[in-house]
Amino acid sequence: MLKGNRIFILLFIITILMVMVGSYFASKVEDRWKPTYASTEKTPFGTSLVYQLLPSIFTKGKIEKVNRPIYNFLKNKELVQTNYIFIGDDFILEDLDRRTLLSYVAKGNNVFIAANSCSENLEDTLHFYTTFSIENFADIVHPENSKDNYINTFTNKKISTPQQYTFKSMFDAYQIVPIDTMGFEVLAVDNYAHPVFVRTKYGEGYIYIHAFPLAFTNYNLLYQQNAGYMAKCFSYLPNRPTFWDDYYKVHHQQEASKLDLIYKEKSLKWAWYIAIVATIIFVLFRMKRQQRIIPLHPPLKNTSLEFATTIGRLYYNKADHKDLIKKQVLFWLEYIRTKMNIPTTKLDASFVHLVAEKSGVEASLIKEIVDFVSELNYGLVSNADVINLYNLIQKFYKQSKR
Repeated sequence: MLKGNRIFILLFIITILMVMVGSYFASKVEDRWKPTYASTEKTPFGTSLVYQLLPSIFTKGKIEKVNRPIYNFLKNKELVQTNYIFIGDDFILEDLDRRTLLSYVAKGNNVFIAANSCSENLEDTLHFYTTFSIENFADIVHPENSKDNYINTFTNKKISTPQQYTFKSMFDAYQIVPIDTMGFEVLAVDNYAHPVFVRTKYGEGYIYIHAFPLAFTNYNLLYQQNAGYMAKCFSYLPNRPTFWDDYYKVHHQQEASKLDLIYKEKSLKWAWYIAIVATIIFVLFRMKRQQRIIPLHPPLKNTSLEFATTIGRLYYNKADHKDLIKKQVLFWLEYIRTKMNIPTTKLDASFVHLVAEKSGVEASLIKEIVDFVSELNYGLVSNADVINLYNLIQKFYKQSKR
C-alpha cells in the first residue's frame, strides 16, 4: 500500500512539473504576440522601432522618455513649443493629470495620443468618443487568417504618395466620433470613411488623436513598408523637443513581467522550481499524515437584493437624473451592438428600421425611444424623464427576440 502511494506521488509531481514547463513556454509564445507598446521591446507589438526612428524625425530637439504621471512630470515646468507622444492600448487619466495635460497644450505645446480608447473625462472635455468599428471586425481567435482589409487613407491630398496604407486586421479596429464636428479636423480615415486620425486646437496648441495604435508597432512598421505611415502622422507635429511616454502603458509591461525577473536569472529560476517542488512534496506528505476537521459553514446568503436596494438609494439620494439617463442609453445601445451587431453611431430612420427588423420589436416603439433620447435636454432631466425612458426600454427588452 505504501509503495503504491509513493508511485502515485511521484507521478503527480512529474505531472505538475510537465504542466509548469509547458505553461512557461506557452506563455512565452503568447506574450510575444501581446500588444505592450513598450519602447524597449522588440516583440511584434512593441514600439522599439518607432522610438529609434524619432531622432530622425524630430531633429531640432532631444527625445526624452517619461516614466511618471503627467502631473508629476509637468508640475513646476514652464514648457512651450514641445511635443508629448502617448502610444498605448488605453489612455486613462486621473482628473488632475487631465487638467495638467490640457494646460500644457493651451500654452502652445502639442500632444499626440494613439489609443483604442481614452478617459471619459478627456472625451467629455474635447467632445468626442471612440467606438468599436464593426465593419473592421478581426478574427481574434485565428489572427493568422486575417486578411489585408484594414486601410487607412490620409485626407490631405498634399501629402506625398502613397496616401493609402494597408494593415493586417489581427485585432479589432476603432474609430473616432467627434461630437463637435466643427472643432475637429479629420486627417485620416479607414476603408469605411470612419475617422481614425483627427486633431483639435486647444488654446495655443493642438491635440492629435489616433484610434489605431497598432499602426505604430514593430510589426506594422515593417509590414509592407508602413513606416511611411508613421512618419506622415508625426509630420503633423512641429520639429521640436519631444517627450515619449512610457508610464501610461506600464501596466502592460508589469503583467508581462511578473515572473520575467525570476526566469531571466538562472539561479533564481532554479530556486523557484525547487521551492515549488518542495512545497508540493510537503503538502502531499502533510495531507497523508494529518488532516484538519472540516468545519461546517452556513450556506452563503444571497445579498443581491440588498445590494440593488443600496445602489438604488444611493442614486435616489444623489438625484443625478442626468447620469441615470446616460447609463440607460449606453446600456441600451451596447445591447443593440452586441446582440444584433448594429452600429449605433447614427440614430436615424435606417437605424430604427434595422433594429426593428432584427429584434422583432415594433418600429414605433424604437422610434419613440430614439426620439426621446434625441429630444431630451440633458441639462434639465426630471424624475419623470428617467421613469419614462426606463419603461420604454424595458418594453423593448420584453418584445425583443434576441
